[in-house]
Amino acid sequence: MYWNRSYIEKDLSLGATSGTKTIDLPKSALISEVLLRFTATNGSNQNRANHIHDKISKIEVIVNGSEVVKSLTGVEVQALAFFSTGQFPLDWTCEDAASVQWDTFLVLFGRYPGDLKYMLDTSKVLNPQLKITWDTSGAGPDSTDLFSTSTYPVIDVSVMQLMDGAGISPVGYFKSHEITTWDPSANSEVKRVELPVGNKYRRLVVRIFSNGYWQHQRLANAYLDLNVGARQPFKMDTEEWLAMNRQLVGRPSKSMLMSVHGNAKLFKTEFGNTLGSSFLALGGDKSILCVGGSGNGWTLLVWDETNSVIYNGNVSAYWTYFGDAYHHCQFIPFDLPDDSFMLDSSEWSDVDLVLEAAAGGISTISPEIRVVLEELIKK
Repeated sequence: MYWNRSYIEKDLSLGATSGTKTIDLPKSALISEVLLRFTATNGSNQNRANHIHDKISKIEVIVNGSEVVKSLTGVEVQALAFFSTGQFPLDWTCEDAASVQWDTFLVLFGRYPGDLKYMLDTSKVLNPQLKITWDTSGAGPDSTDLFSTSTYPVIDVSVMQLMDGAGISPVGYFKSHEITTWDPSANSEVKRVELPVGNKYRRLVVRIFSNGYWQHQRLANAYLDLNVGARQPFKMDTEEWLAMNRQLVGRPSKSMLMSVHGNAKLFKTEFGNTLGSSFLALGGDKSILCVGGSGNGWTLLVWDETNSVIYNGNVSAYWTYFGDAYHHCQFIPFDLPDDSFMLDSSEWSDVDLVLEAAAGGISTISPEIRVVLEELIKK
């Protein structure tokens, strides 16, 4: 018995700037993970926060023709993998004109890579497929900078599967799928999201995104409601929810991607700083201090080893959250300290996640809220 990690596609050109690509997965296999690498080439102008993970609108695993195993955006795939592994996805991000950049997307069927208890057993399903939907034809956040329209994206797809696993019979796999999206239209608006009942829940993930605003400015609080008030095992305002996530992940730092206006590179910080200042060591003879502003209004100062300023200009800032809400995602875990604590939704006739929009500025903030459920499918 051993783990086989191998490509099922290598250096595959997608042949277009947008579309959906379907790839057959191994049949009669015990699959622990699928790892996708997506490579794109920048256009003739430098990008500004034109990130690859935003260009993948759907990563799906489909079996039996139409049965969903996974159905997530690229951002959601990365967030779920972060909550499972505690690691950022490996990537190479560069904002220079005509440069190549790439990002990785880890699709897990168990709790972690190599989980023998939970895997996708493709011998019990028909026609297992991976589907990737992408679009690199649109402009970045500043509405001017594009990925190349003539050099098409390239993907690598590798699979981790158990070989010679006689006697290994996984309980099932974790289905991960987006339940709903919600754009509140009024302050303090309440949304009741009905969740499917019948399976055990591993975790719920809520993405609360609006560029330049904190999560609590968009979502005031949330609670899980079983049988309309019979029990509420989760009830928190958003700031306390962030604190809970930070405690569970155990790494209270944040990450910011910055792109300089001119000869740009995209730098990444992984330190626990407040919104307003951030320090970053680049190595060599350069260090960076990024000061002041909010949203995209930042100033970047670069000194050399003699403390002479060699760059003083604007940057664009894209915030993700490391340890509390990676990619603006917050999670409710049910499998702590282990999977015996998963919420059995079959014991309840009605399970709702209730979301309340923030009390001010909804029309200005225009939040996008997405709800993802991971549930155990026994096969």
